[in-house]
Order: sequence, then structure tokens, then C-alpha cells
Amino acid sequence: MDFNHNKYEDWDRWVDALRKHKFDNGYKPKHEELFNYYKLSPEGRDEFRKEYIRDRMYWADKEDKFNYIIEEPSWEIYQFPLFKKKLCDMIVDEVEHFNCFLGENDGPNRHKPYTTTETWLNSIPGTNIDIAPLGYLYRSIQKMYIKPILYEVWKLKPKDMYNSWVSRYKQDEQKYLEYHTDDSICASIVSLNDDYKGGGTIFERQRKIIDREAGWCTIHPSQLTHRHAGGLVTEGTRYILVTFIS
Repeated sequence: MDFNHNKYEDWDRWVDALRKHKFDNGYKPKHEELFNYYKLSPEGRDEFRKEYIRDRMYWADKEDKFNYIIEEPSWEIYQFPLFKKKLCDMIVDEVEHFNCFLGENDGPNRHKPYTTTETWLNSIPGTNIDIAPLGYLYRSIQKMYIKPILYEVWKLKPKDMYNSWVSRYKQDEQKYLEYHTDDSICASIVSLNDDYKGGGTIFERQRKIIDREAGWCTIHPSQLTHRHAGGLVTEGTRYILVTFIS
């Protein structure tokens, strides 16, 4: 890719510039159904969610029973089913098709102390340069399913759910991430695949490795008590969808 990663100093400008660059060069999404969600009627959006959201989560929303599906595998670490596997596969397929993963020295990453090899959802264009449809889709899912759970477990009403990204860990690239705290109140991690060995999120004080099958979401406090690391991937490639929440 001939885009100049180092041209922009902040994420929003950089992501917008990358999306425009790819749009201007004729980028075509691979899975158009993910990019057309924002165009759907309320009934069409509900049908989409029924097809791609885990049945237990879809039911919990309809019945306002989120506390029925939340697990706590370790202190203040919560998990719940979110995506069906086919949605996970489509997101992984789309970011690989986009093929613009940032390394640790690319764009604004070079100013971050802990970086992953990542693709930001808002950097992927659809048919309108001013809209980031995949980012819009996931923000809608977060608003409907993750925000109520944040309130359920912590009585948190988030002011901001920063742009989300897919991180990739593999043997010939970035294999793990060192212990760190995030620059947010809490974070969410959706497992997008499970056909790898090693990996997981390692919580230092809790002495716990958290990893679930594709489609499960984990939320945890990001500072002070829950310093964590990305476990070493020893075989295959691990994909996770990450959001910082404040």
C-alpha cells in the first residue's frame, strides 16, 4: 500500500484519510451485507440481528434479561455471548480483504507505548465516503447489547466508546502484547476466532488467562486493578475486536 502512514498525528484524521484514500482508489467491500446495515429499516435491522447475533443475547435484549447471560470467570471480568460465528468470520474476512493492518511504527501507532497489529473499523469505506458503515454497524450493536451490560454490572453509563479495531496476532508478525493498562475506564474484547493455539488475555493480578470461543465478548476494568497482556500465539492467527470505553 502506498498510503503515507505518517502524515497524520491523531487517530480520527488518520482514519478518515485512510478511508478516503481507499475509497478514491475504488475499494469494494467483500461482504456488502455488513456495509448496508445503516440503510435498513428498523424491521430490516432486527432481521439482521436475528441472523447474526447469538440467540441468547437476542433473547436477553427482547426480554430485558441481560443478567441471565453474564458470566464472571474472575473478579470484575465479565463475559457474554454476542456474535454468531458467521459474523465473526465475515469481519475477519473483510479486514483481511481490506489489507491495511497498522504495525507499531505506522501512523499514530508510533506514539503509543503499547501497540497491536490492527485495522480500525472506521477506516474501511463503503459506497459513501462520509460514512464508515462497518464502524456504524458495530456501534449500533454496542449501543443495543454492550451498553446495557455495562450498566448491569457497574452501573456505568459510558460517555464514549472509542472507535473499534481488529487486532491480529500471528507467528511471523506480532505474537503477543506486553503487560499494560489501557487509556480508558474499561474495555471490551470480542473473540473473532478460536482456531489457534496460545493467545488469550492474561490478567496479571488475577492470575487468569481469559479466552473464549468465537463470538464471545469480555469486558474488564482497564486501569489499576486489571493490568493485562496478550498471550503468546504459538500456532495459527488470533483475531480480536477491541473497544476502549470511558
